[in-house]
Amino acid sequence: MTHIPPIKKILLTTSICTSILAASAFPAFAVTDEEFAALKAQMSSFSEKLAELEGEQSELKQENAMLKEQNEVLQKQNAALEEDLHVNVEKIAQIQKMSEVQMTNVANIEPAAGGGNPSNGMLIPGTDTRVKLGGYVKVDAIHDFNTSRDGNGEDFGLYAAIPLEGSTEERQGSNTRIHARQTRLNLTATTPTEYGDLKVFVEGDFLDSQGSQNTTNRASFGLRHAYGQLDSFLFGQTWSNYMDLAAYPESLDFQGVSGNTLLRQGQMRYTYTPEGSKNSFSVAIENPSSDVINSPSNSGISSDLETYPDVTAKYRVTGDFGEFSLKGVGRYIEAYNSTVDSSEGEFGYAVGVSGKLKAFEKDDFRFQVAYGDGIGRYIFDLAAASQAAGYNANADAIDTIEAWGGYAAYRHWWTDDLRSNLIAGTTQIIENPDYLTASTTNESVMSAHGNLIWSVTPKFDIGAEYIYGHRETEDGSEGKLQRAQVSATYKF
Repeated sequence: MTHIPPIKKILLTTSICTSILAASAFPAFAVTDEEFAALKAQMSSFSEKLAELEGEQSELKQENAMLKEQNEVLQKQNAALEEDLHVNVEKIAQIQKMSEVQMTNVANIEPAAGGGNPSNGMLIPGTDTRVKLGGYVKVDAIHDFNTSRDGNGEDFGLYAAIPLEGSTEERQGSNTRIHARQTRLNLTATTPTEYGDLKVFVEGDFLDSQGSQNTTNRASFGLRHAYGQLDSFLFGQTWSNYMDLAAYPESLDFQGVSGNTLLRQGQMRYTYTPEGSKNSFSVAIENPSSDVINSPSNSGISSDLETYPDVTAKYRVTGDFGEFSLKGVGRYIEAYNSTVDSSEGEFGYAVGVSGKLKAFEKDDFRFQVAYGDGIGRYIFDLAAASQAAGYNANADAIDTIEAWGGYAAYRHWWTDDLRSNLIAGTTQIIENPDYLTASTTNESVMSAHGNLIWSVTPKFDIGAEYIYGHRETEDGSEGKLQRAQVSATYKF
């Protein structure tokens, strides 16, 4: 059936009414029976069409009602779908959140500096302990221009043992060494307790002993750190409390600059940090070692004695300027001679200041100055020469050696990925016992370093460094070192 729009209905009705009005409006004109019959038939046809239009309109109303009902059903279905979608979105968000937490637990292997964030590391199943593996692979290519040497002196700077002019090592000329012995591995375990996080840290490297270069360049894995830390207490082996790691200069050389402190040993340490403060005070009893030089006139076998532990203390201040530390150590140095059955001891001490000060933008200035009588191994140059005290058993005397040492370093960032360090340091012996051998006993040691380091990625550094070293003994003999080093470090 053809649908006639409402406007056509109006026009058709209007036409019929107009015809009727026209017939009644003009009575003067006569209408024949045939014309009237035709008009009547036309009006009957119009009536039928009007009835047909009214029927169609009724059908349209019914269809409109049906469509309205269908629309209401669709609206209810749409509302139900929207509710289901909202629930599904919430479920997806929960799944994503759980996935992110799981991925964090697996992927986060960065070492935590101070006991750890519980979100770091991988959770050991069935426990609340998280473990993290860390470390790096470091490759060093070292060339000495004016001396040749064996042992650790070719692996890293031993400025207190630089070959003297005229010695066999000095006359042999240059030397090249490529090794990866500084490579290290560490493991951190963190467990939450009612007293805070319990941290256990173990680390080692391959600089424990000299390996053979004739075959596979094997090197032994040696212990660097092994300690536990809970709240303010630390027990185990790690950096001496006397050290200030924040002030340590950045050098490609493993040992670093002359005049520094490089000492790890067993200890029991307590650190007090006032609530709401970044400052701290720490005190420790540490492993003793009587590093003495024996008089050539000593008869019999002499040995070092370690009767009492070393005692160290440090006060550290941290602020917008950077960090600053005041530190000290007290120790007892003792030796024994088996032939004369005699032992002698003497107290030694050291005091020092160190720090890391902020400079322009990302630059910083680092320094240390230390002085002591019997300071010995708390300055690395003196440790390398066992130069804390002289022991003359025949004269029944042990004499502490007075010395001082220090360094200064400036680090400049050329870009966010490129930096340089200029470093200079020295160790000066104020007075050596006159019975020691003047031709081998050091009077002064120094070194200067300049490097350029590029962080290719956050986990990969490559750099080059030039090192100049100088050594002078009591009799005026000198030794000089000119070294170039290129290093690549791959962190994980």
